[in-house]
Amino acid sequence: MKPMAGRDEYKRLMKAPRRTTTPCRDVADFTADRLDADQQRTLEAMCASCPLWALCNAYAAAARPTVGFWAGRPASEISKPLAVAAV
Repeated sequence: MKPMAGRDEYKRLMKAPRRTTTPCRDVADFTADRLDADQQRTLEAMCASCPLWALCNAYAAAARPTVGFWAGRPASEISKPLAVAAV
């Protein structure tokens, strides 16, 4: 059986919030089926300040989720990882 795409990235992402507060925690819009432009801009801003953005982006790029909002993008727009800015 083929392993789940993004399994390792998902494990790292799920471990991190135990130590880190994320802006998306308990925000239902991150799993909404549809978002209007204002909702999407709000989520994008929340993602931009997230300390786990790189982990979220890695998971999204590997797993290619079909629903939700990941690393500042709706699932429908995820096709390749975004560049991570040097810090």
